[in-house]
Amino acid sequence: MIEEYLRQGQNVARAVGIPSLGGAPADDGLQNRMGAMLRSFTDFASLWMDLMGKMSAGGAAASAPGAAPPVGTAGPFAAGVRPEAPEPPKAVAPEPQVAPAPQVVAPLVLTLDIESPRRVEVSIELRPRSSGLPLVVHDLRAPEPDKPRITGVRLEGVPEEERMVLCLRVAEEHPPGVYSGLILDERTSLPRGTLTVRIPPR
Repeated sequence: MIEEYLRQGQNVARAVGIPSLGGAPADDGLQNRMGAMLRSFTDFASLWMDLMGKMSAGGAAASAPGAAPPVGTAGPFAAGVRPEAPEPPKAVAPEPQVAPAPQVVAPLVLTLDIESPRRVEVSIELRPRSSGLPLVVHDLRAPEPDKPRITGVRLEGVPEEERMVLCLRVAEEHPPGVYSGLILDERTSLPRGTLTVRIPPR
């Protein structure tokens, strides 16, 4: 369109410069005014084309996909779009705790080998896994220091049978009372249990 206007302006200028039909030359003042108007029109048309070119280039750049916004302008904005909420942390299931397998302890079988003309009561407390140990029984003592001890007590183990044999001898004249002593591991001298013998009164 602008180029068409330029061509029409040039045609008018040439028409003005042609002599009139009466043979008289065209007015110089009119030619000057028409030339000035043509130059103004040409300058305006050039300015208009330059401005339109810049606007077209800016619009194309703005509409290009993925184009960054012009420097010094705000945006782009996502109107009406809610920001995505952060995902909640996923709960980590605790590892199942495996209970330790119960340790199977073989029952301890105790055999009493007691030699006494009187009735006696025997109580023994022994830790597990003691049947295979060399055990020693201290002399049995009463709380009263004047009463004699019960000596010669033996506790012998039978490992292949998981059994222990208590050998106890009590004389007929031994005074009544409660007698007790420690059971030790002969190798380490560590206690493994206790033995208590009660001789009731006659």
